[in-house]
Amino acid sequence: MFLGYYQCPHNFEVDASSIPGVQIPAINDEPLIVNANSNTFARVQYDDITFNKIIDGLNQRYFQLSSETLIRMINDEIALVHRNELLNGQTSYLRSMKLVAGALINNNTNSAAVFQAAKSLIDEMIRLGIDMAEKDLFENYFQTILGNFYQNTHWEGNGTDDWNNNVLRERLLLYSVYFSIGDARRSAAFRFNNLYAKCGSAGSWVACNDVSPDLRPAIYCGAVITDNGTVFSNMTRLLHNVQQEPSPSQQERSALMEGMACTHRVADLRKYIILATASEKGRPEDLQYLIRNSMASDVLYDIVKNMLATISIKPNGLENALKAMTYNWFTPERIEMKKGSICKRY
Repeated sequence: MFLGYYQCPHNFEVDASSIPGVQIPAINDEPLIVNANSNTFARVQYDDITFNKIIDGLNQRYFQLSSETLIRMINDEIALVHRNELLNGQTSYLRSMKLVAGALINNNTNSAAVFQAAKSLIDEMIRLGIDMAEKDLFENYFQTILGNFYQNTHWEGNGTDDWNNNVLRERLLLYSVYFSIGDARRSAAFRFNNLYAKCGSAGSWVACNDVSPDLRPAIYCGAVITDNGTVFSNMTRLLHNVQQEPSPSQQERSALMEGMACTHRVADLRKYIILATASEKGRPEDLQYLIRNSMASDVLYDIVKNMLATISIKPNGLENALKAMTYNWFTPERIEMKKGSICKRY
């Protein structure tokens, strides 16, 4: 199927406020926000002048846009990036990054839905930047755009069963730990240490663990990243205990594996990879959790190169190892590594 892209310019007169889906900010000479608070199958591409006016309005807080409008604008910009890449082979994320920054920093929203839309861009930028020299610049960007969100999102919740707050905590806190935003790592490690002191020797870790299941990956991740050399081993033991329970909790097993994948210790990364690919109850699919770990691809490369038989014990072990290893490989050097050292094995 061929997808056609059409430019559809529209000129709005003074009475544009009567047109459904058009929002006119209160200040004169400000841009029209097209398709505001309404549904359509169309994408909206603003010219650079209008787009910059929208960004200025967000940054200077001349106007507030609804969550629905922000979500649509973010998704439109990301879709246009993908379109340009498909049609031209060239693309830029600059406009998308400006819009996400304006939406998260200056729009006074703590909307889980807006964050979910922004997460699409964040995940793409992680993949592009994690294995490049500009990695620190990307992380500085994430710390800037997520800082306000983190400060207003509490680990314990707000004491209510508010759906938006609960979903936002689940999705935001893990990213806050990844990018070391505020005290996220320290808070996560503190909570794990308290939990381990209470439940580490309990008959059932799952039954004793009263932390919200949605927050456990973030707490385990923060504890492992700040590991002094014992946390990874303790989590490995907890994982073994969980798997030995009469009715093993798959949710808890996944949370532990996702958290353990955050380790920055090479020796523990090697243990994690062997645990996932060669242990009796290992699941090679768990290697997917390593794709945000900037140190993991080199460790995977070494193991694939020197321990091929070990990670090939399970039918899909090598396949998952290669996927995780090359997921973030975009530089010419990495492409040559893949061609020269991995492809020769086939």
